[in-house]
This record gives sequence, structure tokens and C-alpha cells, in this order.
Amino acid sequence: MGPVESELRKALARRMPPAGFTSRLMEKFRAEPSPRRMPWRWVAAGAMAASLSLGVFMQKQHSDRQAQIEARQAEAELLMTLQLAGIKINQARDAVWRSGNRGAEQ
Repeated sequence: MGPVESELRKALARRMPPAGFTSRLMEKFRAEPSPRRMPWRWVAAGAMAASLSLGVFMQKQHSDRQAQIEARQAEAELLMTLQLAGIKINQARDAVWRSGNRGAEQ
């Protein structure tokens, strides 16, 4: 057994509490205010829960707005791409039409 293990065993060994330990512990317990006498603790807990809920709600709203903005940007890019594709298709059609008309003229 190494020195660390022996120190750990010594520190965690069972010992009898010092004299008067139980009475001092009970005295401290009685001195603390009970939850019935301290309703503000419940109010604070409720306020914390409400603020956490509000934070989650606001985060959800923000992410929804971001998703809408990204969707609108994607829609605008798609429309622009379709317009450019339409222009290119029209240009190709016109080029084919012109080359077909030249063959008919000759």
C-alpha cells in the first residue's frame, strides 16, 4: 500500500465524534430559521424559475427569428438563381433560333 492510500485510509477511518458534538449540532439546527418563517426563499425560488423560463422562451423566439431570416435569404437566393437560369435559357433559345434561321436563309 502506497503512502497516499495509507493517508486516505487514516483520514477516512471511523472515529467517535468529540464530546458534545450532537448537542452543538442540534443547537445550530434549532438556531437556523425554518422555511415557514422565511417565505421569501420560496419567492426567490419562484422568481428564479420564472426568469429561467423567460430566458428559455426568449432564446426560442430569437432562434425562430433567425430561422425566418435565413429562410427569407435562401428564398431570395433561389429566386435570383432561377431568374439567372431563365435568362441563360432564353439566351440559349435565341441562339438556337438565330442559327436555325440562318440555315433557312442560305
